[in-house]
Amino acid sequence: SRLGSKDFGVNRARVEALIALARTRTRPLILSHDNPDPDSLASAMGLWQLFRDRCGLEAKIGYGGIVGRAENRNMLRVLKVPAIHTSRIDWSDFDLLCLVDSQPSMGNHSLPPGRSIDVVIDHHPPRPSNGHTAAFTDVGGAYGATSTIVVEYLRAAGVTPTSEVATALFYGIKSDTQDLGRMTRAVDEQSYLYLFPFTNKAALAEIEHPAL
Repeated sequence: SRLGSKDFGVNRARVEALIALARTRTRPLILSHDNPDPDSLASAMGLWQLFRDRCGLEAKIGYGGIVGRAENRNMLRVLKVPAIHTSRIDWSDFDLLCLVDSQPSMGNHSLPPGRSIDVVIDHHPPRPSNGHTAAFTDVGGAYGATSTIVVEYLRAAGVTPTSEVATALFYGIKSDTQDLGRMTRAVDEQSYLYLFPFTNKAALAEIEHPAL
């Protein structure tokens, strides 16, 4: 784990290690926690673009449970998030399993028993591993949202987020920090401001104000 930081060298070293790992695989799956919230979905989208642009890999995004809130359903639809329910996943199809906005021992995800996770990225405090190990782990630190960690990765890797990805990450930070009013760190504000010019404002309004 580490503290949120503007230290480009730290972020560059971490993201290059992640990229190096991903390049040894061919079929990534990025798993959110069950009943995913905007931060979890956005983090998955950012990692999806990183793998696509820097590794040439087309990842899938998986989630368990339901997408209940109207805003979150709008997010999936408006931003065309390439997410599939875990009930439709053949786990043997994937050779790189990534967990975002959660940790293996937290139990709020739909990873089948016996399957190991290769990558764990989460802003929540570290939890006991309970025997789970991952080749790449970045958990805890001074972050208000996992989306902020992923924004740092994209910037350090020289990847400019697409409008859809930027809008998702912006909304992920906005939602998890309650408009930068809860558990917000300077690095969250920096990422929020960085993303703003890339966001689709009309799409953001449609996500935040769903039709009844």
